[in-house]
Amino acid sequence: MLGQVLSASDRLFLRNFGLAAAFVYLAAAIFSVGYHHPDEHFQILEYVALKIGSADAGNMAWEYHYSMRSWLQPSLLYGLTRWLQWLGFEKPFQWAFAYRLVSGALSFTAIWIFVATCRQWFRSSWSWRFAVLLAFFFWCVPYLAVRTSSEAWSSAFLLLGISACIGFGKEKEVWGFLWAGLLWGLAFEFRFQSAVAVTGAVAYFLVIQKNPRVLYLLPGIVFALFLGLIVDRWGYGRWEVTAWNYFYQNLWVGKVSGFGVSPWWSYPKILAIKVGPPLSLLLIAGSVWAWLRLPRNVLTWMTVPFFVVHSAIGHKEARFLIPILIPVLMEIGLLADQKLTAPLGRLVRLTGGILFALNGILLVASLVKPADVKSDFYSHVSRKLGRPVVIFYKGTHPYGPVSRHKFFWFDGLSFVSIDGPSEFLRAVERDGHAYLFWRADILGPEYRPEGVECELEHATVPSWLYRFDFNGWLRRTPRYNLFLCRKAPLGAASGGLSNQARQKKL
Repeated sequence: MLGQVLSASDRLFLRNFGLAAAFVYLAAAIFSVGYHHPDEHFQILEYVALKIGSADAGNMAWEYHYSMRSWLQPSLLYGLTRWLQWLGFEKPFQWAFAYRLVSGALSFTAIWIFVATCRQWFRSSWSWRFAVLLAFFFWCVPYLAVRTSSEAWSSAFLLLGISACIGFGKEKEVWGFLWAGLLWGLAFEFRFQSAVAVTGAVAYFLVIQKNPRVLYLLPGIVFALFLGLIVDRWGYGRWEVTAWNYFYQNLWVGKVSGFGVSPWWSYPKILAIKVGPPLSLLLIAGSVWAWLRLPRNVLTWMTVPFFVVHSAIGHKEARFLIPILIPVLMEIGLLADQKLTAPLGRLVRLTGGILFALNGILLVASLVKPADVKSDFYSHVSRKLGRPVVIFYKGTHPYGPVSRHKFFWFDGLSFVSIDGPSEFLRAVERDGHAYLFWRADILGPEYRPEGVECELEHATVPSWLYRFDFNGWLRRTPRYNLFLCRKAPLGAASGGLSNQARQKKL
């Protein structure tokens, strides 16, 4: 299929840049620990933890009790977890890394096939290559691609589905629609909102192409829905139509509005902030321009209804639009395929170079920064601390709310809530050392009296970053710090005052 679309030079380009993209996505999977949004944890990882036995149903998120989340993605990750356990990998952070690898590989494969299939729409090779670079390397794409989220998996299967529709050619078009039906049905099971994009694509094939073969989508869709029904029966222990429960609770009952509502026109503002100017302005303006200039393209028919429906819903988040990010980037690439006047061409090249450099900076930052400071802390506890281990804390539970984040718990991990230093210091005196979870870089002097020596075991903010603490922005960063306090050797002074002090000590 792809060999008929790509020339030899195109295949060489895609192979070389695809290899570079593979390393970038691997780096994202390694360093970008944690979740982009809590739903990624509570609606997927905690479901896996429930089946493994480290979580209990009574402490699951509210959506679980209304049976409104599909079990398909958690069931696949549960199977992967059991296989990893069979291989001897028993630590949750190892499982989470494997999940990111799988998500990244799935997203990478889907983007690869999608950009190769879309080559047939481009007149020039350079404009297609520009679109390939956008799809693979737009700064937030690798970061989002490795997330164990419903948005990432649904996006991948939407791309694979449209690739099947347009990539098989007229002779094998029936097979393309059959495969697309299955892939789009799975995309729906991963994230129910993808039905809007699929409906737009079906409308395109019926209205624009007047192609009756689009009905061959039905067997695959029905099979995927039936599979989802069976998996949900396994997950909840009873028959449930989770898609109906989801739409009923969120839209009819209005539970989603309890998380905040915004006017219908809010998405441009939300995207401008989340994606970051000026790249966000390019994305927004490019999307609108592409929709106006490419009204008969199937990607327009998929992305416009998706955007309009989400704009009509009161609760808005930038992540809701992730499934249409790659199609929109491809359409922006298609705009580059149009002829430009000489002055406009020079302007595009100049601004393009500046934006390319800015995109590179943001891309590197997104690769090395943990997606979530809590998960980075949990990973450290799982990897570095012995078993059994007791962690003292004051205030909010570090894995809180209490009994949440059970996925990262392990046998032998326990916590003790304290109101002051006395109980903690007794543990130091009794055991010779003790761990203290602290939400600030400076440990209060009452916890390090004479005869107690403390050092920073783990810090959310690395010491070198304090050189760039302009305007005190680091003070507004959430802290998940872990101090290890020991009985000081006879005659030694107490220590380990802060993150900065630890650097001096070392």
